[in-house]
Amino acid sequence: MIKSLAHVCILSRNLDRTLDFYCSTLGLEKGFDFLRDGELFGFYLKITDRQFLEVFQTGECRAAGLWPPAPGNQESYYYLKRSKI
Repeated sequence: MIKSLAHVCILSRNLDRTLDFYCSTLGLEKGFDFLRDGELFGFYLKITDRQFLEVFQTGECRAAGLWPPAPGNQESYYYLKRSKI
């Protein structure tokens, strides 16, 4: 049984503007960064203690090997938390 939505991934063309909007305007707080060779390519935003919004620079998810290509070449996904079966 599905218990909750754990996190959702969105893409951004401008990580700084996205971070500013979600933190300054909506009041979310940054959880942690995704770095490659010292360069920011994404971050987690905390919605609740168990729910997050994951943000990646457009095109970086697949390049970072974070998950296999989705049908239709889309770079988005969500995770559901479930109870044991």
